[in-house]
Amino acid sequence: MKAGMRNSFALFLLLSLLSNTGCMLGGGTVQVAAPPAPAPLLPRGLDPLPLAPAAGLTRVVLDADGRRATVTEVLSWNDSQARAVGTSLSVTEHGEHSRPICITPCEFDFEPGLHVLRLDAGPARTETVRLQVGSKRKLLRVAVGYDVPAPRDGTTGVVLQALGASAAVVGAILWAASSTAPADSRESLASTGIALTLAGSAGFLLGIPLAYQKPRTRQPSSITEVDLPTAP
Repeated sequence: MKAGMRNSFALFLLLSLLSNTGCMLGGGTVQVAAPPAPAPLLPRGLDPLPLAPAAGLTRVVLDADGRRATVTEVLSWNDSQARAVGTSLSVTEHGEHSRPICITPCEFDFEPGLHVLRLDAGPARTETVRLQVGSKRKLLRVAVGYDVPAPRDGTTGVVLQALGASAAVVGAILWAASSTAPADSRESLASTGIALTLAGSAGFLLGIPLAYQKPRTRQPSSITEVDLPTAP
């Protein structure tokens, strides 16, 4: 009986290690290859602005490689962090001041200098581009990638593993105690301990795949930026 108890306990430890290994393999980030860079050509469906740019401004053609994307310019931003005294609790806040530009494909007249543009092409498809504008007309085309966060669906598995581990430990204790219990309760303790150990181990094993954390998936964007000849 003692040998059987030792073997069961060793098996339980092995299952614990396997479970932890499985959880460590979950999560992380899966990097997907970037889409092909857009061709350095004016996009289809572009509705040119009717008037020439005002003095001191440079016209830029914006496109999301065929997708309709909302373009905004980030004018300023600030990051602040508050920490509760005497604790490790902290809150980080990010604020931005921006202005709407247009919906791609489109044209917009910018002042020369560095501009931070954000293209929003739908859920999980957002890209921030730093564009240096000079005196020459420019084309900016962005094949916007995506960033899909990892789903938070592993809680059930973790709870099931915890409950299964607890039941298995209690069962193992009862099983071990049955060897020294009075004769009239020995069989009852042993059967209860075995049942709890088996049920707990089964719940523990079932929780392993449920606790696996699926990875985040990210595809970087591809950017084409070229100067254009002056419009006639």
